[in-house]
Formats: sequence, structure tokens, C-alpha cells
Amino acid sequence: MSEPASGTTERLFVAVWPPDPVRVAATDAMRACRGAGDVKWVADSQLHLTLKFLGEVTPEQQRSLPAVLQEIANDFSHFMVHLSGVGAFPDLRRPRTLWLGLEPSPDIQALVDRVEDGMLQVRIPRADAPYRAHLTLGRVRSVRGAAALSARFSAWRGERVAWPVQTITLVRSELRTGGAEYTTLGSWALRADGAEGQTE
Repeated sequence: MSEPASGTTERLFVAVWPPDPVRVAATDAMRACRGAGDVKWVADSQLHLTLKFLGEVTPEQQRSLPAVLQEIANDFSHFMVHLSGVGAFPDLRRPRTLWLGLEPSPDIQALVDRVEDGMLQVRIPRADAPYRAHLTLGRVRSVRGAAALSARFSAWRGERVAWPVQTITLVRSELRTGGAEYTTLGSWALRADGAEGQTE
């Protein structure tokens, strides 16, 4: 992992990148809504499952993160999750953020809880709200065409895609005029067949 710049904070989060079948499903859901509503859709390359948003992280905190994330990865074996339809925040009647959901999973919740515990070691507080596993697909910019958008999005039915979770990733998010730009800072493999994860 590259050394953080001296004296500057960076906006970071811990995530899992989805495999191609998940990206295909997400693209299909977005395509079903094209032309309805006023939405800024997420680029295919930026789709991800956030485990924890860390916020602005100091260089000192960032230097401690690889060891903490390696410990977390070593505590988990590979596991499967499954896509489970679409949803929106705050809800599908008044959508502001459109997302692709995951079926409830004790494994993903345990991983999130472990990440929350691990971040306390570097003085990053726990999240205030309960965790909801989702991949953000788009953000609604105005109420124009909202009814048609909600109807199309709610009606989308994709296949039940199985998703192997094998790696956790630390990502830097830089806010640009065209949207956020993501850079992978490091990845840590979960255990496979009882072996300890290795930093990539």
C-alpha cells in the first residue's frame, strides 16, 4: 500500500468489489430505467459493496490500517452472498438513492461487525445507523419523472446471482466535478481452505 501524503487526510472506505455477474445484473437494472426520471447512474467500474465508510482519515491512522485489515481478513473464510432485488433510500415512493440489495446474510453482518470493531483500534468510531448491504446504482437529482422511475425500478426482476466474497479492499474516494473517483489502496484476501489471507 502506498504511503499517505504527509499532513493530508484522505476520504476512505472499506469495500468488496463485485464479480462480473453482479455487474451484469446491475447494468440490466439500470438499463430497465433508462429514460425515466432524472438520475445520475453509477459507472459499471465503480459498483461496490461498502462495508464501512471511514470518512477523512489522517496519515497516522492510514498507516495502521493495513495491519488491522489483515487481522480482519484472517478471521474470515470465503463465503457466499446473493443479490435480492432493488430498493431505494428513503423508499421506492420517494427515491433519492437507488440500489441493488443483498439477501440477509449472517456472514456479511459478521464481517461488517468485525470491521467496525477493528476501526476502533485506529480511533474511527462505529457507524450510527444499522448496516444495510447494498450496491448504489444511481442518485436521483430531481423529482422530474419520479413516478415513472419508481414504477420501472420496482418492476425489475433479475436473476438470483450468487456472489463469492473473497477479498476486502481499502479504497480512496476523491470528489471531482463529474463525481467520485475511486482508487484501490490495498486488498486483503479472506482465508481459503484454512490458509491465512495474504495481502495483495
